[in-house]
Amino acid sequence: MRVQRAAGSIGYDKYLTTAPTSVADQQQQDKDLLNGIIGKLPDTIFRHYKNKPTSKELWDALKQDYDAKDTLTEASLEKQLFSLTCTNTAKVGKHLDNLIAIMDELANRRVTIPDSQFKSAIISSTPDMYQATVKALITVYREKPSKLTPEMLIAAIHAEAQGKNFTSSSNKSQESVNYSNDNF
Repeated sequence: MRVQRAAGSIGYDKYLTTAPTSVADQQQQDKDLLNGIIGKLPDTIFRHYKNKPTSKELWDALKQDYDAKDTLTEASLEKQLFSLTCTNTAKVGKHLDNLIAIMDELANRRVTIPDSQFKSAIISSTPDMYQATVKALITVYREKPSKLTPEMLIAAIHAEAQGKNFTSSSNKSQESVNYSNDNF
């Protein structure tokens, strides 16, 4: 997807699907795109594709080799989404960001996870201390549970986590001040 977007942004995406004609400008543009793609590949992968003369041939070979792994990647992402858990309350924000990133990656691959399942993944993977917030939201939206979106759930847990982290750091600062005062 990155290659397609980058090529499209400079008007070279046509070279991913068709070989350049004999016009020198088109051949140079294709070489520029080919070098741009090749330059981003790790050496181990580069060696396998270094003899592809056009962007189209390189792109076709990359798609053939890596699209076959999409089903496995998608299954792995889904497994990860439903098996991640966060036990460290200080890292809840990062955990929620990881869940969002996995959902974004699945969406990019055109895999649809229903909101109800995503909400379940969020709820089951966050520490128990956030369950009161979750229960409050569920109670508020019990008449229309579909109105409670995953984004709302994540925002509420994020806000509570930030409040807890702020309170925790404030308490530590206060303890430090109290300790300092005790020394005088």
